[in-house]
Amino acid sequence: MSEDDGSFRRHRKINFWREYFARFGIVEMELSQPSMDQASLLVKESPCWKSCTLGMNGKCMLLGWNEIPLRSVSAWKFHKD
Repeated sequence: MSEDDGSFRRHRKINFWREYFARFGIVEMELSQPSMDQASLLVKESPCWKSCTLGMNGKCMLLGWNEIPLRSVSAWKFHKD
């Protein structure tokens, strides 16, 4: 993919999204304990996931492979004053 053909994709780190959403009054919220438990069970359930890692960056869950972050999951809401 290249920028010239309009199909360029840029992946941003979670801190970019925290700052971006904050401009609109959107804040990160805690993931529920059941969702955290479910993710942990899925990773432990299959031998093909043995090199998979789960971690946290603030309130964001990171799914990695051999300690290299690949995907993240986070939840957001509008902040009420």
